[in-house]
Amino acid sequence: MDNALAEMRGDRADLKDDIRGLQSDIKSFRVHIISTVVVTGIAVISGVAAFNATVLSNMVASFESGKNTAQLIGDATKRLEVLQDRIEAAQSNRQAPTGTTVQPQAK
Repeated sequence: MDNALAEMRGDRADLKDDIRGLQSDIKSFRVHIISTVVVTGIAVISGVAAFNATVLSNMVASFESGKNTAQLIGDATKRLEVLQDRIEAAQSNRQAPTGTTVQPQAK
């Protein structure tokens, strides 16, 4: 009987050691899970920030391109107006050949 009791006490001590080992493994596993969640969160935030910066950069570039295009169109319009004025002045200064008269056409 004493042998059986001693054996049970030994088994109980072994179980306590196994439980302590499992508890330390669980704590270690918890630390790994928490660190994985934190690193994943940082990666997601970094990815969203990078995407946001890219979209913002593209929006600013598009806006600047539009401003430049509007300015170029304005410059081209001014040049065309100057050319149109020159063409009209040249046409009004052009004289009909001598001896002929220019008659307006009836509509």
